[in-house]
Amino acid sequence: PPTASARAAASGDGRLLAPMDGRIVAVKAAAGARVDKGQTLVVLEAMKMQHQIKANVSGTVETVAVKEGDQVSGRALLVLVKADEAAQAAE
Repeated sequence: PPTASARAAASGDGRLLAPMDGRIVAVKAAAGARVDKGQTLVVLEAMKMQHQIKANVSGTVETVAVKEGDQVSGRALLVLVKADEAAQAAE
């Protein structure tokens, strides 16, 4: 069954959560930046693998809650994207 974070990603609520404990190795988003659904915003390293955390909606980055080198817990908020009104209506 899908995990809670997978369900949240599927719902496109704009909240990008860490799928597991790990270290942030790259932040590719900044507050105020315009992003497209599917765009990589954060790269998380966990269990010797890099996981690309992608935008689940198109919109504007409201908050970047992490920086490179941060250690995060699973389900921690990484980035919050405010969905475009037009994009939200289309989904």
